[in-house]
Amino acid sequence: MEIPQQRVGQKTCGRPRHLVVTFKSNVIYSNIYNKKKSLKGTGVIIKEDLILLRLNLVKEAAEKYGFRNVWTRNGNIFAKTETGVEKVLYNV
Repeated sequence: MEIPQQRVGQKTCGRPRHLVVTFKSNVIYSNIYNKKKSLKGTGVIIKEDLILLRLNLVKEAAEKYGFRNVWTRNGNIFAKTETGVEKVLYNV
């Protein structure tokens, strides 16, 4: 199966450009996104392509709760608070 993909950004020496991948099936997307932790330490990062508003909210949440305590899933932003509860910060 061929997955549509597109390189973004400027070419720089020694650093690959970002790759935007569009999935035709939510099942395939979920399978890949759920396994992204297995890529830890490999230098490969999987992130959602968020609109500017949500990207700014993620940055604000990361400043408040810490980078490792904030994540996104299906465009929603979550944070692990001091009480250990996952809190939805934004949902459209």
